[in-house]
Amino acid sequence: MATNKPTDHVERRQQILLRAHQHGHVKLAHLALELGVHEMTIRRDLDLLQQQGLLERTHGGARLLQKGNFEVSLYLRSVRDTLAKDALARTAASFIQDGDTVALDASSTTLALAKLLGGRDVTVIVSGLVHAELLERQGVPFLLVGGDYHRRAESFVGEAFVEGMRRLHPDVTFFSTRAYGRAHGFVDAHLPDVIAKRAMIRAASRVVVLLDGTKFQPLRLPTVAVLDDVHDLVTDHAPDETLLGDLDQASVTLHRARPTTGPSIPADLQSLR
Repeated sequence: MATNKPTDHVERRQQILLRAHQHGHVKLAHLALELGVHEMTIRRDLDLLQQQGLLERTHGGARLLQKGNFEVSLYLRSVRDTLAKDALARTAASFIQDGDTVALDASSTTLALAKLLGGRDVTVIVSGLVHAELLERQGVPFLLVGGDYHRRAESFVGEAFVEGMRRLHPDVTFFSTRAYGRAHGFVDAHLPDVIAKRAMIRAASRVVVLLDGTKFQPLRLPTVAVLDDVHDLVTDHAPDETLLGDLDQASVTLHRARPTTGPSIPADLQSLR
C-alpha cells in the first residue's frame, strides 16, 4: 500500500534522496511501493540521480555516494545522523555563557544547537534563514546577516555578507563542514558558503567546529579552515593517534560528545519549520 504519495517527479526524487540519506541505500521495489508509482518510474529516477552524481546504482536499487562535491539540501542534511547532531549541540551549548554573542553558520549541525538556545541570555548572529526563523519562534534575539541568497542551503553568502561580518565581533563562532582530512583541513562543497564560513570564523574570539564521526574522511573540496584556525573540536568520533597529535600541536581542545538513545531537542522544535 502506498503512503505519502508525492505530487510530482521533483518531490518524488527528493523523497528518494531523503531515504538514501537516512539509510545509506534504497531498494527499487520498496520505493515503488512506498511512493505509489511503477518500478519503471523509480528506475528512471534512480538513473537520473546517478547521472547527477547523487546516487550510485546497485542491483535492485541504489546507494548514497559518500564522496563527491555535490551539495545536499539543508532539509536532507538535517534529518540525517540526528542523534549525533543532538549530542554535539548539547556539548556545544555548554560553552555559551550568559550575555554572549554567538555566531552560527548555516549547517544542519548548528541548527540543532539553535534549538537549544530558547530561554538563554544570548544574542545570535546567523547566516541561515531557517536558523533565524527557529530563533524567532523561541524568542531569542538574533541578527540575520544578509547577502546573496543561496537557495539549497537557505543561507546568505557573497560580498555583502562578508562585509557585514567584518563589522561584527561574536564571542564564539560555531560551524560545521562536509568533511575533515589532514591534507585540506575542514572542507565544504559550495565555494560561496565556504567564504561565508571563513568570514564568521575570522570575526570571532573563539572558534568551535562540530563534526560527527561520519565526516572524518579526506575530500578534495574548498578549505573552510585548518586546525590552527579553531580552538575547540566537538565530535562523537574516537580520534586516532595521528589526529590526537595534530590537535595537540595546534592547541585545539577535543570534546567528546555522547549520543543518547533518544532526541534531546524539545518536541515542538523537532521540525525545521
